Amino acid sequence: LREIENWTWKGKFVFKKKNEAKIGSLTWQKRGLSNYISVKGPLGIKIDSFLIRDGQILNHKTGELRNLQFLKSTSSDGLFLFNLPLDSIHNWLLGLAPREYANPLVQHQYEDLQITYLDWKTFNGYLLPSKIFLQTKFTQIKLVTLNWHQKND
Repeated sequence: LREIENWTWKGKFVFKKKNEAKIGSLTWQKRGLSNYISVKGPLGIKIDSFLIRDGQILNHKTGELRNLQFLKSTSSDGLFLFNLPLDSIHNWLLGLAPREYANPLVQHQYEDLQITYLDWKTFNGYLLPSKIFLQTKFTQIKLVTLNWHQKND
């Protein structure tokens, strides 16, 4: 799985923080070093889309650096992913962690984020987490994998 550079993950999310909760869908496309993310609300209404490259959040279409102040001011309105270390979450979607862990993982810590793999299923011949629970002191996010496929170029 570490060697696969082109894949698409589609799933649902539930985000909880203090007195707010959000649900929606998430599409994560990994193409080499680029990660294209699309977040939609519960009725399929587009909330945001962006590109992550070299740990930076960029505009999806232009590739220019996103206005981080804008993201911080709107993160409580929809962009919950801003609270996560976006340069490494693509590994968690595949159940990959530092090499000292063995698959299938049950739980591991990344900085102040507790990552728990609640269930695993086979998608296109690969054993991947089908339910992931991410928790910090103030937030909880549950990701449910609906589909994963490798793109052959």
